Amino acid sequence: MWVILRWIKSNSYPILALFLFIFSLNQVLRYHIYQHSLYFNSSVSFFRQVDLWRTQITNYLNLREQNTALFKENLALREQLKNSRVFNFIPWDSTIIDTFSETNSVKQFTYHPAQVIKATTTLNDNYIYLNQGEKHGIKKGMGVFNAEGIVGIVVTTSSNYSRVMSVLNSNFEISPMLNRLKLKQGIISWSGQSSKLGKVTEINRTEPIIKGDIFVTSNYSTLFPPNIPIAKVTSIASKNIKPYLDIEVEFAVNFNALDYVLCVEFIKNKELESLKNND
Repeated sequence: MWVILRWIKSNSYPILALFLFIFSLNQVLRYHIYQHSLYFNSSVSFFRQVDLWRTQITNYLNLREQNTALFKENLALREQLKNSRVFNFIPWDSTIIDTFSETNSVKQFTYHPAQVIKATTTLNDNYIYLNQGEKHGIKKGMGVFNAEGIVGIVVTTSSNYSRVMSVLNSNFEISPMLNRLKLKQGIISWSGQSSKLGKVTEINRTEPIIKGDIFVTSNYSTLFPPNIPIAKVTSIASKNIKPYLDIEVEFAVNFNALDYVLCVEFIKNKELESLKNND
């Protein structure tokens, strides 16, 4: 203890100078708008770059798991193509136009691949950060999904990065479709507990929902192409005093192992919005 005190005493002037320098720098960054803005923008870019480096290292160490996931994805794509249930195959290294439609009408989407560099799953409002931004074609309002199912919606963009509102967010809701019953009602949202579990509300208790039913995106959506998995039913409860079922679901996506995703834009969305504005 005495050694530490003697060292502090002998170096008191340099320590005081360092303290005053840090205090002065803090005051400048807090109370001068230009310096504060410069510091904030630089720090955001720095930490996003650190997140990118960390993700690259983690991906390298998890190559075996990624190869297994790719193998399963290829099997799923082969089954989907065989059954003609999904849109054309989407290559990760390019932007393509999709013309899949359940009906004779054509919906066109553009796809932009991106990689997840940071994601939270334990907060009330979770977000995901991507390594692609405005200069890569990513825009606010784009839907985000991967080979497993829907991931979220782009809410903020910069030149090189994007922030996505995760499905695991208290503000996220989506109207699903159940192909088995041709049912297009209800709202899926996060239960706020496990990163795997969500809930479905506003489905009439007379609907014959069963355990194992899979909810997918509807062809009414302008955020996602149709038939992308959302969640699977794990339990159903009905109370006579309530008009709706209490449905618990398990999300299709493993949010603790996100890697590559697609950001999707409905090309004709502006045209639809202009029709709404004329109502």
